[in-house]
Amino acid sequence: MKVQVLEDDVLVSSEMLAKIYDVTTRTVNLWTKSGCPKRGRGVYSLKDVAKWFRAGASGESTDLEKLSLQQQKIYYEGQHRAALAELQQMKVMSLKGELVPSAQITADLTRFCGVLKKELLAVGREVVAEIAPEIPSERARALDKIVTDRIQDALRQMSAGDFRYDGE
Repeated sequence: MKVQVLEDDVLVSSEMLAKIYDVTTRTVNLWTKSGCPKRGRGVYSLKDVAKWFRAGASGESTDLEKLSLQQQKIYYEGQHRAALAELQQMKVMSLKGELVPSAQITADLTRFCGVLKKELLAVGREVVAEIAPEIPSERARALDKIVTDRIQDALRQMSAGDFRYDGE
């Protein structure tokens, strides 16, 4: 028996399981010794094997040090394969032009932040210029300083990654 399709599962031989996971039958035997479930002599449930892999990959056995060396090897091989798959996916995305170079992102953000700073500071000056004729000149200068300082403080916080609001 190589493959047997059931109502809600698929049973496969150790040879077929090895082909599905792109490993040798020796590796499948090592998995079995490490706890991989099997239905009978050389017969594996794809559903059970996948569940066993997910349990190892999701960290259900959270203390890796408690796993046998073989189980740790299997776990880290799975992590390695997942990382290689992610790397391949990123290479494909790069070839398709779906990834933006970091230099372009940096240049765009620098330009954006420069415009934002210029415009925010201009708003403060425009507001003070509008109300200046109605109040004493010392008060207008003081308001201009308060608004400018507040805008510059907010910009400094943003540039440092500190996005808190004091509520003042």
